[in-house]
Amino acid sequence: MQHPDDRSIGRRSFLGAAGAIVAGSALSSSARSYARILGANDRIALGHVGVGNRGTGLHEMVSRLKGTYNVETVAVCDLWKDNRERAAATAERSYGRAPRAFQYLDDLLALKDVDAVVHMAGEPSPRASWDEVQEANIVGCYNVFEAARRANVRKVIFASTN
Repeated sequence: MQHPDDRSIGRRSFLGAAGAIVAGSALSSSARSYARILGANDRIALGHVGVGNRGTGLHEMVSRLKGTYNVETVAVCDLWKDNRERAAATAERSYGRAPRAFQYLDDLLALKDVDAVVHMAGEPSPRASWDEVQEANIVGCYNVFEAARRANVRKVIFASTN
């Protein structure tokens, strides 16, 4: 049992809370401000990149926002076919229609109806070598942001565990 004065939290609790805060703050606004935004009643179309194990958890959290914030995953992207197929099936159950599935990020970013990219790809292992972390988490993340910039996708929601 945790002492009431002990304010430390576990990694999983922190990540869960941080993910909820990031998602909520990225997508929240008052109804009054929505009325002032052109096209405010339109759905927010998300392209989800990196839908492996950790990306699947984030993907499912985002799907719970569909009623409150009118979001929908319209495309998924992962190098691995099994991850793409699983994410597409999950999104179809959540939204009632299957998103487009892509192996390569540039193909997802070529879509004109993607409002934001949700990025959760990388090396999650705390035992990973520096070379693995640098390539997957630092260089890979930079590449996602740069590709989104080139494709005029103005929003990237990024979460990381490492």
